Amino acid sequence: MSAMEARSGAGAVAWLACLAVGAVCPWTCHAAQGGDLQYIDGRRLPIEGKAFADTPTYYERLPSAVSTNVNGLARMLARHAAGLQFRFRTDSDVLEFKWTMRRDFELADVRGDDNMTGILAAGIDVYRQREDGSWGYAATGRPGKGLSHSFRMAWRPGCACLVYLPCYGAVADFQLGVRQGAKVEEVPRTGVAKPVVFYGTSITQGGCASRPGLAWVSQVGRALDVPVVNLGFSGSGRMEPEMADQMAAIDASCYVLDCIANMRARAVGERVEPFVRRLRAAKPDVPIVLAERTIIDEESVTRNAVLRDVYDRLVRSGAKGLFYVPANRLLPADGEGLADGGHPNDLGMKTIADAFSKAVRSALSRPADAIGRQHKAGPGPAGQ
Repeated sequence: MSAMEARSGAGAVAWLACLAVGAVCPWTCHAAQGGDLQYIDGRRLPIEGKAFADTPTYYERLPSAVSTNVNGLARMLARHAAGLQFRFRTDSDVLEFKWTMRRDFELADVRGDDNMTGILAAGIDVYRQREDGSWGYAATGRPGKGLSHSFRMAWRPGCACLVYLPCYGAVADFQLGVRQGAKVEEVPRTGVAKPVVFYGTSITQGGCASRPGLAWVSQVGRALDVPVVNLGFSGSGRMEPEMADQMAAIDASCYVLDCIANMRARAVGERVEPFVRRLRAAKPDVPIVLAERTIIDEESVTRNAVLRDVYDRLVRSGAKGLFYVPANRLLPADGEGLADGGHPNDLGMKTIADAFSKAVRSALSRPADAIGRQHKAGPGPAGQ
């Protein structure tokens, strides 16, 4: 496998296209020198979770062409890097990560929030790949004061690395430091290559996990060994028709719709069916998962009942490839999965991830032992 080469402009489009079809794309790392390390711009690393090549700035989640038909808060929150991740293998024995948040991001505002950690908003999570192909937590890069942060750690040469960017912050720049002369290479997919696309609310975006790797969308990606795209927008998953078009523009293996928390019952009845039919017309063969509202209260029971009626009506009308996740599978019944009464904590994120992993696995018709069977010989050296 050859080293990665620099890419920009059309090169970024080619990189995304290669990821979409699961091809192995060779690139050569052009790196800046600094002491015992060389630094590689994140725009030259293999990135996952970035579904659109043409975004206002690199670490954003919606295209420049998105219109005002999509609510303004969603367009603003698209600047947040939720779900964006680097997945690579290196023979370096040390890694250094440097990242800078955008100037319009104020970490102090997030830290003042009683349900959000600074790590979720501006930190990074690092995972190592195990011998069986699964991913294990390795370390967290914690943000300090100001906008620029760094974190250095020892690494086992040859081990694959997964780095999650912040869920609730806008990233301006990312740099990976490796030993002089070290190689950084793509880790090719051995299973599903097309991403699972998740569209939803603050919970989908990652609130209120303690760190980026524990956001339930990220957990599903690791559990099923599939690439994921996080289109969660806090308070803003409102199922406008254009969002169906934007999702259909992504060459996906599965679509997951988790927007009920951001719509009243009337809006659920009015918007969900046209949205699903619009998406299905554009992508007739891609499975679609519908989910009830995670938090069960009196108003949510009504919304979820409306959603179930919509789902049943779609099925009766002959709609194929639809899957359903009821609310009673999403959180522990004792309430211990909640951070603030309205968003899950890490325990809640795990139970939500388990429920969606089961639904997506069914949608993709993947057996539970798929990862183990794909990596019988192991992907490479085990993590430390």
